[in-house]
Amino acid sequence: MYKAKIVVPQEAKQRKQTKSCATELKSNEDEEQAAVIEYCELMKIVVVHIPNEGKRSMAYGARMKRLGMKKGFPDLFFPSPRLGYHGLMIEMKTDRKSRVSPEQKGWILYLQKQGYCATVCYGADEAIAELKKYFEL
Repeated sequence: MYKAKIVVPQEAKQRKQTKSCATELKSNEDEEQAAVIEYCELMKIVVVHIPNEGKRSMAYGARMKRLGMKKGFPDLFFPSPRLGYHGLMIEMKTDRKSRVSPEQKGWILYLQKQGYCATVCYGADEAIAELKKYFEL
């Protein structure tokens, strides 16, 4: 049976950063995730983005928390049961320099215990490789 890892394969490409500002880093992560979404559309894989990232005003953050937003929840949800799992959850990171927060680690472990395949992927290439394994493509 296929089992996802919390840490993904070592052969991931290291992405070159052109600037060190936080907005550039977020932009790179957005681009990586957009590439995964484009692949899913091409392959007709159903995916939902959980919009937990980003800075918010205190009032908006409180509102989102009141409406159920949880810190550290994975970025992408694939609501397709496969290989004995209820679905697939992916936390996207730009590259191996990106850190997984304690909250993200906690969610991944919790989701795995609940029967989901949950993992961290460093870049679009790793996420697409994970999708190919999960969906047996």
